[in-house]
Amino acid sequence: MKALFLVLLLALGGCDMSSPQDLRDMIGRIVGDKVVATPELGNATVLEGGIAWYETQIVQPDGYSLRVWSAIPSGEGEIPVLIWLPTSMAWKIGGRLGPEDREQMLLFARAGVGVVGVDVPGGWEDNATLDELGQEVDRFMKSQGGVETGKATLDFVQTRLPRVDPARTWVSGEGPAGTLALLLAQADRRVRAVVAFDPVTDMAAYAASEEVRFLVHLRPDLKGNLSLRSPMAGLERLRCPLLLYHDTVIHGGNFESLDLFYMQCLRYQKEVTMIDTLDVNPDHAGLGLRTSRTLAWLKSLGGRI
Repeated sequence: MKALFLVLLLALGGCDMSSPQDLRDMIGRIVGDKVVATPELGNATVLEGGIAWYETQIVQPDGYSLRVWSAIPSGEGEIPVLIWLPTSMAWKIGGRLGPEDREQMLLFARAGVGVVGVDVPGGWEDNATLDELGQEVDRFMKSQGGVETGKATLDFVQTRLPRVDPARTWVSGEGPAGTLALLLAQADRRVRAVVAFDPVTDMAAYAASEEVRFLVHLRPDLKGNLSLRSPMAGLERLRCPLLLYHDTVIHGGNFESLDLFYMQCLRYQKEVTMIDTLDVNPDHAGLGLRTSRTLAWLKSLGGRI
């Protein structure tokens, strides 16, 4: 009965229920919540090869802005899209897009894949004060570890990028960003494949790690918040193909927990592929190889995604 009442309210309010964004906005108006508006795409800068580069922002109800970068290949037909999460999440709980992200996004765009990168709450500036650090941690927890930001990005893709094929919507991240990619896929079925480079799968250990310990001193609730965000715990909700990378050069200490996660994926009969010992040196000479391997795997999924 409650569900029927809500549907009637949505219909009377003018919601055609044709998209998650429309539903979310109308429900927010009914219950009095402030909603995050889907940003406009804006004007493009045309790069070499005809790639259209867009920069816009998702503005939160409190005025906090998250940048959204889009790299769209030239052409008229449908294209796949890759949601790109910041590489700076490797040393921060969230992350802001930077030159390294742009470089990797363009590698995929040159191969015909649309790429949309987004800032994730919890990525502070290097000169941030303790108060600013605490505010970023608060935003990270409020966004469900970035999952809500990921959903807003999927809304943006659906609403502003009409060339995107919904059946080929992928998400990728490295380290904690790879963890977020897994959590987003577990929370939103619009994600049709995940590429995770050395994701953190033992969140309890991560929450107690030296990298995070000083943030826990600022916000004690963070430890429990991180521990609850285990991709292992939500594995039964993962319903799309998964590609796991493990680079022993950069993330050697993560092998045992990642291997356990891989075995659990097999136990749950998930469609998972794992590539071990991917050697990407610090100056990223191996990025082209990593991109080509990823593209080959995504293309191998064919019409099943």
